[in-house]
Amino acid sequence: MTDKSLRKIERIESNDPDVLTLAIGSEGYSPHALLKEWENEEYKDEEYEVLHIEDDRIDWKRVCTAIQRSKVLEELHLGGIEIVPNGNDSNFRENDLRALMVAFANSGRQLRKLALNMLSVPFEILFNEDCSGVLQKSGFCLNIMDCDVVSEDIDVLTDHISRGDNLVRFEFVENGEGLFQGPFLLALGLLIRHLSNHHQLEVLSIIGAGLHHTSITDIASMLSRPDTKLVGLELEGNGIGVNEFNTIMESLSTNKTLRGLSYDNFNGAAIGAQLIDRLLSLKDLPLKLLSTNGVRIADPEAAMLSKRFNSYGKLTYLQLDLGTSLTMSGWNALGEYIQSSRCILDQLNLPHSNLDDAKLQSLSTWISSHGTIKYLHLWGNRAITVDGWRVFFHLVLENPKSKMTGIDISRCGIKDETINSLASALRRNCTLEEFQFFRGEDDEIDVTEEGWDYITTVLCNETSIMETYLSNHTLIMIETFDPLPADLTELLDFNRKFPRTVARLKVLDVHFGPEFDMNAIRPFLTMDMKLLPQVINWIGKGEEFVKQFWTVMYELVRHSQLFVEHGADHSAYSKMRSPMKKRKLASSETAS
Repeated sequence: MTDKSLRKIERIESNDPDVLTLAIGSEGYSPHALLKEWENEEYKDEEYEVLHIEDDRIDWKRVCTAIQRSKVLEELHLGGIEIVPNGNDSNFRENDLRALMVAFANSGRQLRKLALNMLSVPFEILFNEDCSGVLQKSGFCLNIMDCDVVSEDIDVLTDHISRGDNLVRFEFVENGEGLFQGPFLLALGLLIRHLSNHHQLEVLSIIGAGLHHTSITDIASMLSRPDTKLVGLELEGNGIGVNEFNTIMESLSTNKTLRGLSYDNFNGAAIGAQLIDRLLSLKDLPLKLLSTNGVRIADPEAAMLSKRFNSYGKLTYLQLDLGTSLTMSGWNALGEYIQSSRCILDQLNLPHSNLDDAKLQSLSTWISSHGTIKYLHLWGNRAITVDGWRVFFHLVLENPKSKMTGIDISRCGIKDETINSLASALRRNCTLEEFQFFRGEDDEIDVTEEGWDYITTVLCNETSIMETYLSNHTLIMIETFDPLPADLTELLDFNRKFPRTVARLKVLDVHFGPEFDMNAIRPFLTMDMKLLPQVINWIGKGEEFVKQFWTVMYELVRHSQLFVEHGADHSAYSKMRSPMKKRKLASSETAS
């Protein structure tokens, strides 16, 4: 196997405490976070290792043994895998996949999260009787996303799930076509009926699959149960109407646990807003996250909901769709809530909400003055121009009181000029960690390599030591449809891996690398002698990464007037003799 793959396996075998997630899949696959916004646990950017099935030199038996013996791994992700019949030339075969599942089933108690993404594998292979223990693990979490799932696969899941009461989370998201047809609806309905017997269930997500009214009734029974532990419920793309939502709402009247609710609200602006108003008027409702797609609110609904949000005062996450008929009057009504002292929003999502420059400028002012919002998602707002984005970046990102750590400006028609404005705002920004920039599949490439160069320069300005030191060291992730330039990716990784020392390491890398310019150390040669020892310590201390710069310390000593008799004018090195040789010469002359 390759040295890189070998090192990954060795990290798992050695129980490296930093590697909690192992992903196995096709080239380009990487795992997605399983943590949801409503969960109390703070998201940590833990390391993960990815093994690609195209690597023909990987010893999959060794991988299985490492998984089974691990005392650290918590999550196993499988992605982009299609079954390859046994007996062909591929190194990764059906037997290897079965063995991986057996290893997961027999692994330590801490490994209990399984994520399946973009798989074309029959579930009778994944969850065969040899690895039936997979679905029986205590505290088991199962995420199935973008897989080719048919009703027979659901039957396999149901057979295993019906045997226990151990599931903590079940997420079924956008898994192929035919998910609204009779056989699948019946199969999924039976699965949900058995899920209602899992009293430890904390998260239930059914997205992009049809649900019968009987399934809604079963879900409502989970919520109304006195011992329920459900904290998150996502029901999107299920064909749910007003009656079904009323069934859910009735169960929430006595619920004390649900913190996150996401659902479709395609019932018209007036009815949709009334449903939200009724929901948030429930006494003692613990809800903190509310995502409602399709409501398309206009001026009257905006005024009503602004008052309701303000009186409720518990939401930390809100997603709304704004209608085309929403005027500045209705927009300003929502702004009264966003600016209110009772608004404690961490994240605000306004997708496809017809925002223009005027509305964005108002939003920028509200955010910069109130300052609780950390994540802002504005995807699909194409009416915003370069000037609008420039004002937004200035008011929000250049504001020293800004708390913004994440921005999503996907599908907004962003081009190089806008990225340049973003880069300018990031020069002294110390909060933004990530921004998403996905273009539509039918869009032309919006940002060129020249545009990304603006960001690269901001992350590492090489014009001087001070500019390098004052570069942006906070941004760690840019999510795009197209691959980023390699040098930009390296700088983002650098910021992520060395958060405490990245400024110093960038200075060393740029100005004191193995091929550094002698002029770079001239400022140090004229420093105050009391400061110079601190500078030498600053350069040489710490990480393995710094070892390659030990030459810098040598050059500082070599060119400093403290150690060189002829000073630091770089003129007489060939004639210099060491103090030891001079003492020997003086001694011999005295003796003679």
